Amino acid sequence: MRLLWIEKPLVVGEPLLLDEVHVRHLRDVLRMRVGAKLQARSPYLPYHLAEIVVTRIEKRSLEVEVLQIQAIMPPAVEITLVQSYPKASKFDDILRMAIEAGVSAVRPVISEHSDFKERGQKTERWGRIAREAIEQSGNLVYNKIEQVCLLGELLQRADDALEIVCHPASAPTLEQDLLVLSVQQLQSAKQIRIFVGPEGGFSLQEVEAFLARGAYFYHFGETILRTEHAGLYALGAINTLLRYKGV
Repeated sequence: MRLLWIEKPLVVGEPLLLDEVHVRHLRDVLRMRVGAKLQARSPYLPYHLAEIVVTRIEKRSLEVEVLQIQAIMPPAVEITLVQSYPKASKFDDILRMAIEAGVSAVRPVISEHSDFKERGQKTERWGRIAREAIEQSGNLVYNKIEQVCLLGELLQRADDALEIVCHPASAPTLEQDLLVLSVQQLQSAKQIRIFVGPEGGFSLQEVEAFLARGAYFYHFGETILRTEHAGLYALGAINTLLRYKGV
């Protein structure tokens, strides 16, 4: 059953008018008819899945009704990608691939080597990209894209998340490496935060700040990946490790 991402509250028994993007796709591409049923998720109701039915189709509008809403099991570990803002439109691809790979949230940050000229928050475009990625991949755990903030501000906040930093010089020169993570640490983690630097990587001061927080570092062997690929690579490796450890 096709999944829709609807950025409106979902209430059983209440009709919803879908936006033009959904109307064109459902009516003109998928040829939906009145009575067709779909699944829907909403950022207003995390970890819930609704069943909806098409009740009215017109030239420029399509109405659905929520039939039922069921809670779905949250992931044992929520993974957030913290991406230092890169040049140009690379963040669009990073956001799309991260959601398709199964992250719960994405947070863009401004680090020392970020491209400040390109840091404007393009929330409308990012929302469209997120919706397309959710509906294409069927991601049931993604909830939101966080607001852009300074990396330094984020590192001043204290929580119990397990933090993993993608860094090309992480082994053996840094004290902690992802490979030393124990089964117990993975099983006890409720949140994992993956940090990826911009084109210039993280500065020495930022690496020291990560070390002071007890973060683990991860590298990609003999090669250095582009910033738009590093997070996806790390996410795949961590998901594989989580499954191997039975998390």
